[in-house]
Amino acid sequence: MHTVKRVVSKMRFDAGCWMVIAIFQIVLGIPLILVFGYGISMILCGIWNLYAVSQQYKRAKTFLKYPSMIYPYFRDSLNAILIMIAVNFFFGGIIGVIGGLYDLSVRDYVLKHEKELKAACAPVVNNEQI
Repeated sequence: MHTVKRVVSKMRFDAGCWMVIAIFQIVLGIPLILVFGYGISMILCGIWNLYAVSQQYKRAKTFLKYPSMIYPYFRDSLNAILIMIAVNFFFGGIIGVIGGLYDLSVRDYVLKHEKELKAACAPVVNNEQI
């Protein structure tokens, strides 16, 4: 169960970092509106990241209730993370790439702790996990 709480803690930290990045993108995008529309794309990217933050917080809460969902989610999340990094690189500035790299590190942590996560989800019979 410690690994589950650690993953959820990493997810919440990640969401907090993305919140800062999104606000930064929106605030920085306002004066950049005058620069060939780049500010508009930066603001839209920041809004998209705010939506992603809300989903990340909801997902973390769900994973506490249903830890069996953690490993499959992260196992299948590589494409989504890479797309998010690309979108943030091209439209939201380099700071979004840093958040994406942390997402990759959380995914790596989950993949390396597959056995612990699956053990945390195993049913308990007579005080022993099966």
